[in-house]
Amino acid sequence: MRLGIMCPVAPLAPQVHLQPAYWVLLRRLGHLSCGAWYGASALDETHEHEPSPEGRPPPVPSTPSAAVSEGTEEPALASWVARALLNMQSDALVLADREGHVLFVNEAAARLLGKPATELLSASIWGLWPQGRRSHRKLVFDHMIRTGTPVSFIEGEGDCWREISILPIRGAEGQVELAAIQSRDVSRHIAAEEKLKRVVLQLVSVQEDERRRIAQDLHDDVGQRMAALLLSLKATEQAIATGRQGVEADLRRCVRDAEALARQMRKVLYDLRPPALRTTPLRESLEALCSSFAQDTGLHVDLSCQEALPLIAEAQAVAIYRLVQEALHNTLKHARATRLWISLDFAEGEVAVSVEDDGQGFEPGRTRGGMGLQGIRDRFLLLGGTFEVETAPGQGTRLYGSLPVAPPATEVSP
Repeated sequence: MRLGIMCPVAPLAPQVHLQPAYWVLLRRLGHLSCGAWYGASALDETHEHEPSPEGRPPPVPSTPSAAVSEGTEEPALASWVARALLNMQSDALVLADREGHVLFVNEAAARLLGKPATELLSASIWGLWPQGRRSHRKLVFDHMIRTGTPVSFIEGEGDCWREISILPIRGAEGQVELAAIQSRDVSRHIAAEEKLKRVVLQLVSVQEDERRRIAQDLHDDVGQRMAALLLSLKATEQAIATGRQGVEADLRRCVRDAEALARQMRKVLYDLRPPALRTTPLRESLEALCSSFAQDTGLHVDLSCQEALPLIAEAQAVAIYRLVQEALHNTLKHARATRLWISLDFAEGEVAVSVEDDGQGFEPGRTRGGMGLQGIRDRFLLLGGTFEVETAPGQGTRLYGSLPVAPPATEVSP
């Protein structure tokens, strides 16, 4: 059993924790069934109710015809309507007096407590609640009765989580006379929050993995190029100092090395921050990426984009761009491929991207690319899409992703 922290809520909490309709109906039900405690009814200020000999609230008719035949008409009929509306709600709702005696339960509360509503009326709520939670709930209940401050807390048992709200219903002089208790199933909300936390942690891991990869690329490529250029410049400097012939050729070689280093730095920066996909069409961005990759690596890249692509939201365009970028990186680093085929198509409200190589492939389940592919998968799933990896040893690798996209607007001729 897991208990949430007791949280007093603001004076307007009845409209926050209970839906406004719940609050109004419970107040009216309490006023109508306990009119002797409050004086005049909330709906009929000229009508008063007599308490029962035991001091308990008078019974409320179970049907509208019973309400009319008993002569109570307006208040009892209004009470019946309030009960009927509250029984339609999915939240468990209980109305109790200051001592914890049950005055009303809706059908959802009866199902939750596992007893017919008729057995629950006039029973003590302390006997209905589980032994392990009774002391905590009584502490919260007494705090609300004493201070008049609405209280809310969350309890969990396994995968089931419920938000419990205990709110005051005040009498004519402002004193707390009744308590409205609401129990709402928030399991789906808690599960969604936990899933969001896991996704955030995965994204942080992906970010750290990407940083490590960039650092490794800078060290292995840019760092080594810079070290080689520095050695060449020192050798050229020494040749100039000694008056050796052929220094011009050495300088031209250093210039070529510096240009190559500048291209590599631009590539690193380009990988870190892709083109402005909000203003640049995705097709053009992919063409530039593939052209640069082919020029730098010597691999043949065959890019096929459908002509009539719809406008694609920036978040979706970035996801597709990152998939292609990750596939190119993994192919160069792991696949030992000579050719890649990339396609981008739109059909039936979805845009699909596929990247396939003729490399060595790998065993399914042994995800090549580490957290990179996991980050791509998470990005596609968050956008409501799908992501698949198809591979086998000696048969290459294919990455496939699809995202829902609204079809392009059709122009209507005047």
